[in-house]
Amino acid sequence: MPTRVAAVPGVNGPDPVVMLSNDSLLEEISETGRLTGLVRAADEAFSSSGGEELRRATCLAVDPDLLGTVSQIADGRTVLIDDGNGPVNPDDDSGGDRSGRDEDNRRPSTPEDPGTVSADAVRWLDELRALADGGCVVALPASQADLESLARVGSPELTRAALDRGAMIERILGVTPLSNVVLPASGTLSPETAGALMGEGSTAIVATPSTRTDTGLVPDPGMVGLAGTAGQRALTYSPSLGSALAATGEVPENPRYSDPDTRYWLTADSEQARLQDARAGLLAPLVDVADATAGSPAVAPAPTTQSPTTPMPTNPAPPAPAAPVPTPGRALDQGVLAVPPQVWSVDAEAAASLLDTLGEQLAAGRMRAAPLPDRLAGPITDPEGSLATEPTGALDPGEVDPFAQDPSGSTVHRLTEALNGLGTLRSLVDTSDPNSAGAAGHLDPFLVDALGAISETGRRAEGDGITVESGTGTAARLRTVSRLDGIRESVEAALARVDLLPRAACSPWPAPTVRCCW
Repeated sequence: MPTRVAAVPGVNGPDPVVMLSNDSLLEEISETGRLTGLVRAADEAFSSSGGEELRRATCLAVDPDLLGTVSQIADGRTVLIDDGNGPVNPDDDSGGDRSGRDEDNRRPSTPEDPGTVSADAVRWLDELRALADGGCVVALPASQADLESLARVGSPELTRAALDRGAMIERILGVTPLSNVVLPASGTLSPETAGALMGEGSTAIVATPSTRTDTGLVPDPGMVGLAGTAGQRALTYSPSLGSALAATGEVPENPRYSDPDTRYWLTADSEQARLQDARAGLLAPLVDVADATAGSPAVAPAPTTQSPTTPMPTNPAPPAPAAPVPTPGRALDQGVLAVPPQVWSVDAEAAASLLDTLGEQLAAGRMRAAPLPDRLAGPITDPEGSLATEPTGALDPGEVDPFAQDPSGSTVHRLTEALNGLGTLRSLVDTSDPNSAGAAGHLDPFLVDALGAISETGRRAEGDGITVESGTGTAARLRTVSRLDGIRESVEAALARVDLLPRAACSPWPAPTVRCCW
């Protein structure tokens, strides 16, 4: 879950800081943390029987904001925790980083042992680099940003922050991520959003209900050519396996693309039971192939398997490939693509169980690896397809706007206003002043905060997966409200700190100007 928030520039000193809403990220990258366990589970699986093929079949999906935040911590940037439990601010002028947001007026706190935090970040990045070295890496939308909201906001700066971070990933991991690939966190993409965000020849990886054939039907998993576009395509995956993987972990979800008739209170089942369902889904293609070839003297070829691994804002997790497909014969030709949720709340033991399940089948020759790059370069199976405006036709509780009935404006309106304020702050930076070199380090976290406000994380968790009245997505909507309020307050506080100075104070030009003082 995204935990990075923006700090008011200069309130915590002249240097940029890493401000977090809680310490969960620090716990997860610690020696015994969940994210450390996930990276090690994948590394062990790749070193076990069938591991070489499993590695070829797996693509590590990376959240740029998670990676960037941990990298800054590793580089020694000061970490502050703004969870309302810090020391009381005796002056009360600035109100900490959120301009007096906390009623107790508490300042952000620091970790008990900053040195250990930095060392953990260095170690975790080293282990992640080793895991990614020589393998497939694909970038996720930063902070699992909702691409539909991103397109409606229409900010080029925010869009770049969400989708154009390949250079940063390569700089930190030393591996070039796949280009021209869009992986929506919801597993769906509308034609309008694709037109706004996808470039020529790009491929979206979505669940099959997000696509239609030229006759209006939902196609089998494969490569769908998007008619009327500049060579854009959609690589689709099985919604049943995607739903089974999304149901695993501590915080299960009913995905937007899932069959509305099969959604239920996921927490009614134990984590172990839901994990077993996912393992069964991974093995289902073997059953499908056996059924399709029953009675035939010919030996059936092993089904192919491919899988983007999905780590997220606080969740890089190794996934698993293979899934049930409507037409068994196409599993032989097209392979099966397993896409876990982008914030996957499984622990190391659960991840290892799923990866070992696949490794055993690969080692036995019952499955064979089909790398994602090969699949992206493969032939189009439905040449005159399209993206669906409504994937399932059912109400999606994840799309409910907490500000829909607010006369002050919707989430998109509020975010647009906040970005306008950020634009004003950037315009006030006096680039002729050497002290302004660190301005981006102070202002860029506002974009991270903004993407967190429209994150898909948790939007379809809890409740029955169908109605908001059951509690589905309640925590995510409250997070959106809190983040948007916090961004607005921080931008206002930053603007209030701008000093008016004559340009003569820093250059020979006589005209008056303004300068942001951090």
